[in-house]
Amino acid sequence: MTRLSVRCVLSLLLAGALGCAALSAKPACPEGFEAAAAARGVDVSCALLRDPGLLVERAHAAYGVGDYESAYDDFALIHALHPDSPENREVFPLAARLFAGFYMRHRIERDSRWVTTEPPFMFEWLEQFFVDTDEFPRAEAEALFRGVDYGMFRRFEAWARSRPAVAAWAITAEKDDGIIESVAGRRAATASP
Repeated sequence: MTRLSVRCVLSLLLAGALGCAALSAKPACPEGFEAAAAARGVDVSCALLRDPGLLVERAHAAYGVGDYESAYDDFALIHALHPDSPENREVFPLAARLFAGFYMRHRIERDSRWVTTEPPFMFEWLEQFFVDTDEFPRAEAEALFRGVDYGMFRRFEAWARSRPAVAAWAITAEKDDGIIESVAGRRAATASP
């Protein structure tokens, strides 16, 4: 082995040892972060999970190459891990449109996550736009429901009855041949019977 290659090997070994030491010195991932990622089948570093901005970048990159399910899962992680972040509100419309597409494709599959766990998850995410506002969040509601079958909206109505922030609104959906075209709402106190 030449002197130069020995130096290279030693440098690599030292860099690896320093890298391992640096990794062990990092603080542990906040409780639940890794479990939330694993539940979505997302394998990412704790550093990425801690930073909603990095998750947004990663989601947009996946979206840009047509990996829509990975993009959705990264957007969903932002809501699950950083519900109070500005990024959480920012990415909702695109996440909602992705969800709607997946839901419509998989709606007849009883055990699909797009039919079982994701609808309530998206309803809860939409709920944040009803809190502390006097204006109906039409853009967000339409992002979630436009182009989706009316059965999804009925499911939302049933879910919303137990959610004070949402139940305070009289929400209606216009449909054509069972597919939602628009969503509107007004405070229930001012709604006519």
